[in-house]
Amino acid sequence: MPPSPAVAREVDVLLVLQDAATVQLLLELCLPRADAPMAEGTPGEARGSARPPALPRANGRSPASWRPPARWRAGEWEETVSIVCEALHQLFVENRALLTLVHEQGYDLRLLPLTVQGIPSMRTCSG
Repeated sequence: MPPSPAVAREVDVLLVLQDAATVQLLLELCLPRADAPMAEGTPGEARGSARPPALPRANGRSPASWRPPARWRAGEWEETVSIVCEALHQLFVENRALLTLVHEQGYDLRLLPLTVQGIPSMRTCSG
């Protein structure tokens, strides 16, 4: 017997919330880190400039403490961020409600240049 419409709606909401949590984690992965390797001439950064450390969130919790392995070479970090941006763009194209939810939840403002430039679907969300 198929689930009732109310149950199906609740499952859909939970799946979107789960996807939103995943997106938030992926966005935190893309936060600029002082110790992250960086190729010279990365867009938006002056050559040789250090990245600022991640700041705590408004609720007092620190962002994820994930760090790239020390063996990563310059350029691999940017490639990873590019892949994350492409994946997020595809998610947002497939599910506009997820895009709106991520915008409403908010994210670190330092990600704004990256999200606008690297995730074209982010520009379609209007408040």
